[in-house]
Amino acid sequence: MNTKNNTVMSGSGLTNHRSRVRIRAVTLGSAILFGISVPVLQAYPGSAVSRGNSCSVCHGPATADAPNAEGRKVSGVLSVSDFVRQANLGTQLDGKVRGALKTFDGVAGTTVTLSADVLSTAPLAANPTYALQLKRLEKSGQKNSLTNYLNWTDANPVGSGWVKYGTTAPYYTKILASGATGTFSFQLGLVDTTPVDFYDLEFAIAGVDDLGLFYADEHYYLAVVSPALLTDSAVTWSAALASAGWVLETATDPAGPWQAYTGPSAVIEGTNVVLMKTAEGGKKFFRLAKP
Repeated sequence: MNTKNNTVMSGSGLTNHRSRVRIRAVTLGSAILFGISVPVLQAYPGSAVSRGNSCSVCHGPATADAPNAEGRKVSGVLSVSDFVRQANLGTQLDGKVRGALKTFDGVAGTTVTLSADVLSTAPLAANPTYALQLKRLEKSGQKNSLTNYLNWTDANPVGSGWVKYGTTAPYYTKILASGATGTFSFQLGLVDTTPVDFYDLEFAIAGVDDLGLFYADEHYYLAVVSPALLTDSAVTWSAALASAGWVLETATDPAGPWQAYTGPSAVIEGTNVVLMKTAEGGKKFFRLAKP
């Protein structure tokens, strides 16, 4: 389990939840229980903290890769949200075939908001407690090169509730109130040296209810575009980039000369402008530059 189960409860609800966690701790033989004498209950299985295992190893159903799992997979609970498009890489560089995945666009040197919706607790049994997880930040690129890795920072404000665990395979959890639904976001800072590529990330929920352990997850892409890179197909321009000092430039030849873009507003879609190699009296190239 690559996360922690942590909830604030009182009265019989806390007693019942503690009983369930005690049973699981004995059954799995790897759980360490903390916080029994205080209102906040925390269960940290050793396989998550010391070995960096996915939360699905315990909370999901038993598989060949996780033969000791005792949980169940649930649907209709989690959905990646506020993405900008869908992308299909076919067979990824790691051999996985994900199909069309929801995709966030991020520009090196800026911050990207990754969001997931907890849709409903209706698919769960009574007394559910759970945590939201962001993981796979250590994985390599899946379109351009397996040697590409995200160069990222935690850009969340103080008090966001996201807590980091692990070093080799870092992951974040956010403990949610019992029965909580809504949109929850993670602010991921992309360092200037972040390689241009598609990164296969994942949001997950792991928890326990009256039926036992449960798990839900969804993969998605973070597509990183370099500010100085000529676009292969498209790049997203936003007001945030302009306020950070970036300038949109255009040229009829990739060798230049480059000049500030003053084209028609017809390319504007809300607060974003999708820029492509388009015909506007001839083929044009676009790039982001910081004077």
